[in-house]
Amino acid sequence: MKYDVFLSYSHPDKVWVRQLAEALSKKGLRVFLDQVSVKPAKSIGRQLERGLLESEYIVPIISTETLSPNQAFEFGAALGSESPLIAVVDQSLPSKAIPGPIKRTRYFTKSTPTTKPPT
Repeated sequence: MKYDVFLSYSHPDKVWVRQLAEALSKKGLRVFLDQVSVKPAKSIGRQLERGLLESEYIVPIISTETLSPNQAFEFGAALGSESPLIAVVDQSLPSKAIPGPIKRTRYFTKSTPTTKPPT
């Protein structure tokens, strides 16, 4: 696998997710983060699909902004892949808003989208 982790998120969470990606990278993990991994002048969809296929784990960040069109695509592709999901769910999200496949697994919680992730 080219990447250890593919981070899937909605753009309102991009600052928190960027900090998470930096913390994971400092721990030696190879992270696919669209802000860094998607190159200009190439199909964004194909690059996201390739990142999903080349990642050992898919990490969806589930918040009140979840399931934008791009994240819905990534989430669907992740569910259809062999890669395990390790979800991070905003603790303020009502249980009914958590997608069923995530709700049926163990997941991590985060306090707010602006809280700096642990290093």
